[in-house]
Amino acid sequence: MLRFLAWRLLFLIPVLLGASAVVFTLIQLAPGDPIDVLMGVFASPEAREALRAKYGLNDPAYVQYFRWLWHILQGDWGVSIQQRRPVLPLVMEKFWITMLLTGAAGLFAIVVGVGAGVIAAVKQNSLTDRLILLVSVFSLSMPAYWLGLVFIFLFSVTLGWLPTGGMRSFMGEKSNLDVLEHMIMPGVVAGLTPAAIIARVARAAMLEGMRLDYMTALRAKGLSERAVILRHALRNALPTIVNMTGLQIGYLILGAALFVEIIFSWPGLGYEIYKSVIGRDMPMMLGLVLFSTIVFVLLNLLVDVLYRVINPRVRAD
Repeated sequence: MLRFLAWRLLFLIPVLLGASAVVFTLIQLAPGDPIDVLMGVFASPEAREALRAKYGLNDPAYVQYFRWLWHILQGDWGVSIQQRRPVLPLVMEKFWITMLLTGAAGLFAIVVGVGAGVIAAVKQNSLTDRLILLVSVFSLSMPAYWLGLVFIFLFSVTLGWLPTGGMRSFMGEKSNLDVLEHMIMPGVVAGLTPAAIIARVARAAMLEGMRLDYMTALRAKGLSERAVILRHALRNALPTIVNMTGLQIGYLILGAALFVEIIFSWPGLGYEIYKSVIGRDMPMMLGLVLFSTIVFVLLNLLVDVLYRVINPRVRAD
């Protein structure tokens, strides 16, 4: 295990370098000029050129990249153009807010997805199985931003049960219960697609395990159906479920969080990326996207390690 972990950590170095180069290139190709944000479009050419020289924007792209990478390796992630604050503390602050939403969405996806997948496998070809399949197809087909608008209209505007967005109320007591109320809708909307994927994977893995010969032998020995399903079939399907769950949690951080946080004005990484793109805040964009990429890569490493721990066939290699 230690040798596997050492090799994977060593392999992360070229992966992160390649990811940083791709991130920097894509942001460089994005339209807009950060000088317009700093000085406005009516600034004199001389002033604009002086500021360009100050920030090194006249240098070739590869020079800017290696200078930025050198500062990143030293712990200097730059200063936000919009907020005039160091990027790294801002990114860490937004990261924990996003992780709060990701944790809620991930918990919803795991509980609902695994539960629905197990029930669908046990009730194969029944009305329950077909209903779960229908809901999962619907969840996979509907974009998160559309579902978010529907949820806001239904549960906030029409029924008045939940707040429309944000993390806390502007007025009244700002308690943990208030944060929980604001987190329900974005957590459910963000977790619906991963829950549908986990449900379908869990169903397939459960059905594959339930058809094995040793399942028939366990029933012949007198084990109850509940024990066969939960203690043996589910355990046999667990490595596949864990592997897919890790990918879906990474999807929540990099994908769903961006749209869901914008729709619900949740002040995390996704919402901050949106603001930095609109404001052409290049240091903030680079820091946010690079940090999200690092988290995704480390999460995949954690899932691979966990997969080897719970799967004896892989652990024995």
